[in-house]
Amino acid sequence: MTDPLAPDALARRVAEVVAGIPPGRVLTYGDVAELAECRSARLIGSVMARNPTGRDLPWWRVVTVRGTLADHLQAAAREHYRDEGTPVRADDRHLVRVDMDRALWSPETPADRGSGSPQGARAAGTLSTPGARRPRGSSPRGRRSGP
Repeated sequence: MTDPLAPDALARRVAEVVAGIPPGRVLTYGDVAELAECRSARLIGSVMARNPTGRDLPWWRVVTVRGTLADHLQAAAREHYRDEGTPVRADDRHLVRVDMDRALWSPETPADRGSGSPQGARAAGTLSTPGARRPRGSSPRGRRSGP
């Protein structure tokens, strides 16, 4: 039996979640962490930076809760956002900032999807409409995050 906490297992789960984010939509590092059954959003960033699975992942679809990426990634991300029609906002500090109210994605629940996909199973309790927006600051499982 594979240890679900093993780095290679985590990398596969992260890759599966990230690969499932539709074009024009985003998840936060925290959302990916929750869907991949990981307790650390920072660890998700590290796993994505190393990308041990070797898969070509849409890294620009995973952003901070403010809709930003590291400075060195913003120029390339801006091109992807333009190509995919991802809603962005003007921001004096960042080259590009995703409009989280319009671009944040909510995965489907298993009942909606009709399959036992690990991504859907981990998202139990999310909004039932594919691509529907969650209230700002809520987690993919419907719990409010933050104070």
